[in-house]
Amino acid sequence: RQAFSRLAQLPPSAEVHELLATIHFNRKRYAESAREWEEALRLSPGNSFYQERLAVTLTSGREYTRARPILEDLISKSPNSLELNYWLGYTLVELAEVDKAVPLLEKAVEADPQLPAAHKELARAYMQIGMVEQAIPHLKTALPADEDGSMHYQLSVAYRRVGQPELAKQMVEKFREIDERARALE
Repeated sequence: RQAFSRLAQLPPSAEVHELLATIHFNRKRYAESAREWEEALRLSPGNSFYQERLAVTLTSGREYTRARPILEDLISKSPNSLELNYWLGYTLVELAEVDKAVPLLEKAVEADPQLPAAHKELARAYMQIGMVEQAIPHLKTALPADEDGSMHYQLSVAYRRVGQPELAKQMVEKFREIDERARALE
């Protein structure tokens, strides 16, 4: 609280708003974080880092419609950015524009084949458009980052759809184990 009080006494600056935005973001207070990023941008117009962080914050706060034009503008300037391709792809999946999301997510996976989040979203997009076989390797790649069991469950669904019931059963069992562990921690 003392730190916030001292920050409030400083003259307005983009850096102070950046710090506050980051603190709010880390606490999952996305609306407050977005307001701080907007203030940072007011003081530093056109700052692409602030624009990107605002878009990520809006997406994290499920304000996909607001995030989309910012991400589209940024990606037009940096079409090969791993982060921008991922976040715009993720946003488009959430906006049910999966066909537009797939190429962006594929680009993100190509840029960093070890990024579980990109594999997870690409798999989710593939599943939504019926490309189940293409989703399976991406689901498998995302498994190590599966904290809640959802990826194991989705992989079981994919295996069932491609006619591999034994593998589907194994994934359901693993999902249940993860789910039971999570419940025990609550």
